[in-house]
Amino acid sequence: MADVKIREINGMFDGPILPVTIKLGFPILLANFFNYLYNFIDTIFISLIDRNSTALISGTGIVFPVYFLFIALASGLGIGVSTMVARSIGEKNHAALRHVAQSGFLIASVLSVSALVAGYLFCGDIVKLLAGKGMSAEAIGYGIQFLRYIMPGMALMLFVQVIVGVLQGEGLTKYIAIGMTISTVANIALDPILIFGLHMGVAGAGLATSISLGIASLYTAYVFPAGKSSIPFSLNILGARRKLLSGIITIGFPQTISMVSLAISVMLLNKLVSGIGQTEMNSWSLVGRVDQLIFVPLFAISSANVTMIGQNFGRKNMQRLLKVNDSNIWAGIILIAGLALLYMLLAPLIYSAFSGVPAVVDHCALQVRFISLTFVGVVSAVIAGSTFQGTGNPLPPLAITVVRTVLLPVPLAFLLASGLGWGMRGVFVAMAASNLVILPTAWLWSRSHLKSLHFRSVGG
Repeated sequence: MADVKIREINGMFDGPILPVTIKLGFPILLANFFNYLYNFIDTIFISLIDRNSTALISGTGIVFPVYFLFIALASGLGIGVSTMVARSIGEKNHAALRHVAQSGFLIASVLSVSALVAGYLFCGDIVKLLAGKGMSAEAIGYGIQFLRYIMPGMALMLFVQVIVGVLQGEGLTKYIAIGMTISTVANIALDPILIFGLHMGVAGAGLATSISLGIASLYTAYVFPAGKSSIPFSLNILGARRKLLSGIITIGFPQTISMVSLAISVMLLNKLVSGIGQTEMNSWSLVGRVDQLIFVPLFAISSANVTMIGQNFGRKNMQRLLKVNDSNIWAGIILIAGLALLYMLLAPLIYSAFSGVPAVVDHCALQVRFISLTFVGVVSAVIAGSTFQGTGNPLPPLAITVVRTVLLPVPLAFLLASGLGWGMRGVFVAMAASNLVILPTAWLWSRSHLKSLHFRSVGG
């Protein structure tokens, strides 16, 4: 069988770091931004159903941990595929490149079918379990409607992320951005039609997302027969290879668990906050969605970092790894700090656009002032985590995420908010403290790891 013709990115293995990060990261930034717009636009249109209702946003907010669980599965799968592709390119491992996509699709098929069956069988029970005592029957009903219609789209994420992982590992990030742009435009067009035109309400928002993700999967898959990628592409899951399956799962599963831990954290904190009151839950849900916009450039840098670390590790270019890690962490800290300061300034104006309830707007602005500047700690955790993943060591980022999202903030939030009676301020302090503690920990750990690396082939 003929060798795969491998395309390399200029500047990947020598020269300045930042230009390569920008080249790889900017299309991912656009893709992440448009991906973020799914939730943002849905939130806007859902809030327009009744601007004085707290049940609409609270109800769909209850479902967010389930949505995030699918994101976790998809992200782990995408990271696993991307890392295997990047390292295989660095190694010039043609055998692995021929079968990596098929191996990813086999995993996606098993996960999607299992998740859809479980989701539809227990939809109502899941939403009721996630709802706190402060949630009304109306809010729970909205959550059930939303979940039922967004489930197909969540399953499609798994297949999309396999394709995205192949493209990202090869460095063809511009096609990921184009796919997400097309998908988001479709979502913007479908939301008003389904929510208001067909009077589907929150169910229409869920269905619009599902259809739009279907469109994204069609476009990104078309990149391969169009000859834009040099990686062989096939939906034949019988072409999967055991070593590649093992590699994808070994790298991706801890990433999934780390994001599941974040979903568990969100679920537990949602339970705490919704028990404080529906107004507080409305504010908490709104800020949680808008906060994601601040992290869009961070995840773009992290995605670029995985490719850069993976390919340089595959090429045994050990001296460059430490420079890539430090450069990308510094770039992330500077960028996120600037965005956080702007966010603090504009918070009252931003949240006035989402709610006509003054108490909700005030709670949102207070949360932003307490927490947003501490997002610099998240920079270190995310980029250091991608460095571990790029070298095939997924357990340290799992540990970092579990500590940052569960072990530190959740017990502290319950202690301060409920035990000491601080209410929402206790939740805010817990989140801010957890972010700051992880900043030096993750960075120093990633540096120590890179200094002690030994090369290992991905197999084929």
